[in-house]
Amino acid sequence: MILQRCAQCLTRLHTLLGEAEMRGSEVIAPDSRLNAPGRIEVGGRALQVLAFGHASAPGDLAVLDLRSGVLFAGALVSNGRIPDAHDADVEHWLTTLDALAALPWRVLVPGYGAPVAAGDFRALNLTRDYLLAVRAYAAERFERGQSLYEVVRDARAASEFA
Repeated sequence: MILQRCAQCLTRLHTLLGEAEMRGSEVIAPDSRLNAPGRIEVGGRALQVLAFGHASAPGDLAVLDLRSGVLFAGALVSNGRIPDAHDADVEHWLTTLDALAALPWRVLVPGYGAPVAAGDFRALNLTRDYLLAVRAYAAERFERGQSLYEVVRDARAASEFA
């Protein structure tokens, strides 16, 4: 999965930044697998690896540095950016956001946007609110009999998502 998804990102970066900036960049696949969530030691740091399965995308992980309380939430949380939901299981993602909110973090580092301090749940709430809005938008249009194509086409121009 990482080779497929990251290769697409690498292609986009080549287009965006140009060949000179990206020269020598390549996708490197991990040489080991994490078979279960749990605690690992890396570079003298105790890290809690949290596996959420398929939420924002298949294989979602978050990592909590137990000493500093920094939670690396990855693509599960966006701050000031529209979340990428094209591979999402929205219902599970919403549940996962609740689980992240309940963790004892001091700083949350989202996949997109600025980090937030303990007690600041805006990034989590913005991500949740967006997912709820998209879900409600799609459900209402499906109820009207629109096709998936029509829902996606109309959402691109909808003021709710501008």
